[in-house]
Amino acid sequence: MTTPHLQPDSTEPGQLLIDLERRQDEVLAQLDELDAKVTAVLKSLGATMDDEDDNEEITPAKAA
Repeated sequence: MTTPHLQPDSTEPGQLLIDLERRQDEVLAQLDELDAKVTAVLKSLGATMDDEDDNEEITPAKAA
């Protein structure tokens, strides 16, 4: 799933920034997809993510 690093088609001013912003948007979209998949797996295992801070912890489901 790697995308080859392509040189901008144009050497116009700002073209590199436009290319970097496009790549950033692609990576953020991929991260959102990955987060959704991880959340689904955790949910299927009965675990949840604690969203209170940046150092998220996995909370296991309590046995009944």
